Amino acid sequence: MNKQLQANFLIVLVALFWGSTYFLTKMAVAELELFNLTALRFGTAFIITALFFFKRIRNADRTVIKYSIILGVLAVIAVLSMTFGVQYTTASNAGFLISLSVVMIPLISVVVLKKRIKAKLLLSVILATIGIVCLTLNEQLTINKGDILCILCATSFAVQVLIMERIPKSADSVAIGALQLGITAVVNFILSFFLENFTVPRDFKVWGVIVILGVFCTAFCYIIQIYALKNTSAIQAGIILSLEPVFSAIFAYIFLGELLSKQGYIGAILLFISVILAGIV
Repeated sequence: MNKQLQANFLIVLVALFWGSTYFLTKMAVAELELFNLTALRFGTAFIITALFFFKRIRNADRTVIKYSIILGVLAVIAVLSMTFGVQYTTASNAGFLISLSVVMIPLISVVVLKKRIKAKLLLSVILATIGIVCLTLNEQLTINKGDILCILCATSFAVQVLIMERIPKSADSVAIGALQLGITAVVNFILSFFLENFTVPRDFKVWGVIVILGVFCTAFCYIIQIYALKNTSAIQAGIILSLEPVFSAIFAYIFLGELLSKQGYIGAILLFISVILAGIV
């Protein structure tokens, strides 16, 4: 397996774990407010990462610190804009607009970075976009302040992916990912203390969800994504990550009994086709 194919497979795993966050979060928010949950999730991720990779974090150089701060700030913007955005728009609008990062990545690459896109890759982006529309958009799209915040979230995520692509291969992916987690955790702890009634859960089931979210959906995903983007393109990664709502629908069906519509199945098939095309470009 060549390095690019291996990297693309790792991005699929990231999409898989991120797809599970929706139903896991739905279980946890019954006990915790959003900033509280996010703080514990990212705090757990940082602590676990620091326990295993303390020396690498301690030896972080200027390059690692620079990219950690940039990615950490973008992660905070994405989390905050998504958290507030979903409160002022419909679930279908939010799902569609946040998934638009798959379009924004090539758009920024062409307009800002002056990169060329291969025809097959462009076709993959178009198929992925249509698939996202079929899978997530169930009503008329109207623009309000919640939609604008969701677009900001998608933009922040797209810029994150593009920056990860530019990180030097010599830079320590683990240290960058860990420090990024720490920054996001600290900001959410502060917000939870001031805007919510911060609590530490006593239910072991809730802690089980927090640990799964922290270890697999956060620590693993954030570090692996940075590592993988050293060996694949941001556009390919964006297309593969568009599988996130497909995996989310699968988990929702298995654990919550939620069913896709016929339109949703068409969207899922188009997304799988777009990922296969992206993988062979």
